[in-house]
Amino acid sequence: MAGSVPPTVVVTFVVLLLVSMVIVTSFSWSMPRRRNIHIMERNDPVDTFEGVGLTTLEHTVKRNGSADNPSEHGINNNWCQEKILKGRNYVIIYNAVPKTGSRTISALARTLFQKKNKDKQSIFIPYDLYRDETRLRAFYRKNRRGPKLLRGHSLYTPMMGRQYIYINTIRDPVERFISHLHYSWYGDSNNADKKNSSQVPDINRCVQRGGCLPTGYLPFFCGFHPNCSNTTDRWALDTAVSNLDQYLVVGLTEEMGDTIRVLQKLLPDLFNGIVKEYTRTAKKMKKSYATLVKQKPTEETLAKLRQAMAQTYEFYNIAKTRFHELKECLGIR
Repeated sequence: MAGSVPPTVVVTFVVLLLVSMVIVTSFSWSMPRRRNIHIMERNDPVDTFEGVGLTTLEHTVKRNGSADNPSEHGINNNWCQEKILKGRNYVIIYNAVPKTGSRTISALARTLFQKKNKDKQSIFIPYDLYRDETRLRAFYRKNRRGPKLLRGHSLYTPMMGRQYIYINTIRDPVERFISHLHYSWYGDSNNADKKNSSQVPDINRCVQRGGCLPTGYLPFFCGFHPNCSNTTDRWALDTAVSNLDQYLVVGLTEEMGDTIRVLQKLLPDLFNGIVKEYTRTAKKMKKSYATLVKQKPTEETLAKLRQAMAQTYEFYNIAKTRFHELKECLGIR
């Protein structure tokens, strides 16, 4: 028939079409699934307070408004409002860094609970659980019903459940180390060891000869992973910084008054009146918890300590900046 297409041409065309479809399909399946790969590779811990599943970058964008340049729009003054937690049924985990004012905060909370809210509890985390992650988790689960304040010098341990709230306080690393060292030697007004000067080493000789080794406080925020104990490991620093997103607040010993104010702002139903109680008792508690004796380190000793805790200082400065942003957002000046 005139004008008809030969059968061989039709067959050839169909075969070529089928082969092309197979090639395209195979190629599309061979391409990486970017969304799935992103989810699998995203190791940032979920955030308990500002929305489950937010990464560090997403928190930055949420606060400041830009992924490409998070600071270009300045601080978004609404981001901190989402951190305010009303209600009472929270379990506050205060895995306190030693000699950063944790006894002050827990004493205030305990007094406040006894005065106004006798159903609330302030519980010390047992010493033997500080370095036992399995038993520590079991302890947290046992005390999963709020309201409670659980305080102890334990390492960061993530817990599932929106009732868990993490808080902490930090301090200039060298100042904290010197305070902790002298506390271990002399004690304070509450538990004075009453050692005389002949029983205690000279701090400068101790540091210069390597007998007093500063460790910093990265493990308290990094957690139980073996690498967390290496405070010069960049991974330990990055993990500790990432875990800052899991804390409702990390306050500063040097700004204890503002730290108390932030706690009252963020937990108004639990900590209503804590600022007034702190104002009333601050001088007495400072005297009670102050280390009895402190030797004066030389500049050479201070320089050596700062060098040894360089990564702890990096962490301290990041946390300090975040705390100041939080204060500004909450209108605390």
